[in-house]
Amino acid sequence: FHKVTSEPYCDKRSLEPGGNHVDEYKDVFYIPQGEIVGKKGFSFERDSFVHMGAWNISEWSFDQFLSYSHDFKDDLLHELFNDLLYFIYRSDHIRQKYQSIFEPILEGLNNQEPDQASQSLKEKG
Repeated sequence: FHKVTSEPYCDKRSLEPGGNHVDEYKDVFYIPQGEIVGKKGFSFERDSFVHMGAWNISEWSFDQFLSYSHDFKDDLLHELFNDLLYFIYRSDHIRQKYQSIFEPILEGLNNQEPDQASQSLKEKG
């Protein structure tokens, strides 16, 4: 899916934080400027958005993902991570084969304490 960007590509005045929007904004996950998103206190300096669309979903091997240049700032807070995964899962742009992958992950996250869920995902990765 598309990386986090400060470009809203929509009227952000109509958005509530998170990804529980309907109609034309259902594919936008909104993180307000300054909202703490990381376990160590990380927040974005600008309003930030994750956009879901068929045009920005790619299949990568794990090796390709690891070779991608990324800069991790912090671990996402459990609730935000869960909300973001659910936002991706319920997108009309995610094919059924991926939804079936997300279902046990989401179920496991919902049944674990935050630190257990984080450790479980690291072990699977």
